[in-house]
Amino acid sequence: MQPQWSKYGQVAVHIDPNGSIDALAYKGSDLLSALVTTIAPLGLTKQFWQVITDVMDSITLIPRNNQKHRIEVGDKLFERLFGAYQVHFGLDNPTRLTDYWYQINRFVITWEKNHVKIHKGTLYYWLGYANLRSGNVTAAYISFHNAIEEDKHSYRFLNKPYANSPASLTMSLIDIPNNALHRAVVIPIRTELSSLLTNYCVHTSSSLAMSDIDNKFLKESRHEHIKIVFTEAFHSLYNIRELIRSGLIENDYSRLRLGNLLFHLCLVVDQLLHYRYLRHTRVRERDRNMGKAVYRLCLNSKLTTKKKCPEGDFFKRFNPPVSSKKLGKALTTLLDNKGEFDGKVLPYSIASVMVAYRLRNFVAHHIQGESIFVKRYPDLYARVMDSFFVAVEKL
Repeated sequence: MQPQWSKYGQVAVHIDPNGSIDALAYKGSDLLSALVTTIAPLGLTKQFWQVITDVMDSITLIPRNNQKHRIEVGDKLFERLFGAYQVHFGLDNPTRLTDYWYQINRFVITWEKNHVKIHKGTLYYWLGYANLRSGNVTAAYISFHNAIEEDKHSYRFLNKPYANSPASLTMSLIDIPNNALHRAVVIPIRTELSSLLTNYCVHTSSSLAMSDIDNKFLKESRHEHIKIVFTEAFHSLYNIRELIRSGLIENDYSRLRLGNLLFHLCLVVDQLLHYRYLRHTRVRERDRNMGKAVYRLCLNSKLTTKKKCPEGDFFKRFNPPVSSKKLGKALTTLLDNKGEFDGKVLPYSIASVMVAYRLRNFVAHHIQGESIFVKRYPDLYARVMDSFFVAVEKL
């Protein structure tokens, strides 16, 4: 196919040899240039909104059976909107950038009510980026997952797997440079994850590698919902690392918040162990719990046998006692590698899983910030992540 221009209203689209749109022109000028000239130093002009309207109107003129080009025009519009903002204001004011994308989103949604739905994956992707820059991880993740929902619908018309969309690559922490947020988001988070994994391997002599984390978990569609919880909690903890290093967490809110975020990581461990050890058992779903999964993990790890330790006796063999309500004392014992099973010191990996088990059960039933969540946070964080690595290694 020869490259060519096609005109729809005020917009001309350039179609490359592969049949994809690679450029947009507005009234004879490059779309980026047209947008840049309509942004005033103090804000957005009527002309700016008119350009957006005209481009969206052009989408309605593309035949309905050409969904591919309709999607690509939407993508190019929001890509150029990001570029136009950057030219005028740079990226040093994340609050202003966030407001910019919220204004555009409201405008687009209002337009859609009287026209057609357009592909907004790129809009939500950049809104997620803006929220991340503002430090609002929760809003960022909502925006990124809005982008993923858009991509799930649209990428089938582009003959691409939505797992390769920028939002999905970001949320899955996939190490592929073809993603605008690879350097800003993916690399730092993966570096932190890799550092924790190295620590785990040193303590357990494990050969688990980042490629295993990718293939067994981050790229595995069967764990999609578990992965969402993991990446949001892990990213949230990463985002407050300077507060933690600076010792600015000696307060009630920090104790509750850190406990809650660690709890979510423990839930991930719970669900991964559930998937590995309980999904094919005859145990009724309502009776499946982390305790049963931990028992089967310990059997698999040769800590004990069914003959030596029936399931009903399992948790009675631990010291500190699992029945103990003194969480701080129990966690301290486990963190100091003094936990025991049948009078013998627990292997490092099982002790880490027991840290996650004790923490999960406590936070699930108490709105109570324990002082150990702050005083021993670095150790708790490392051991909960170690329990995550144990679970992934067993998948």
